[in-house]
Amino acid sequence: MNRQPDLFATTADINAPPATDPESMARYVRPRLAALLSQAQNAVHMPWNEQRTRVNALLFHNMANWLPEAERDTLRAQFVRELQRLGSAPSPAPADGAAPLTDAAPSGSAPA
Repeated sequence: MNRQPDLFATTADINAPPATDPESMARYVRPRLAALLSQAQNAVHMPWNEQRTRVNALLFHNMANWLPEAERDTLRAQFVRELQRLGSAPSPAPADGAAPLTDAAPSGSAPA
């Protein structure tokens, strides 16, 4: 009969985040960023509703952190340009690299 492993073992910290290799993460996020950017570039009108646009802007900004600095900044600038072209202008990113958030009222509605 096999014994059940100790649920309170101290040999491994199950709460520790998995080790991530920056290069493998970059290979993982590049196609996702390229897909979002391509979707925006190929759109005539905003392809997402306001909430999805905000989520995609946050995802894009944060996922780009895994890329080398020059590539990250170039892709972010391209994505922001596309959002502006499509009529959604996210606020500029804070200097500390945190994701941009906007509190702008939806177009056509008055601020509260």
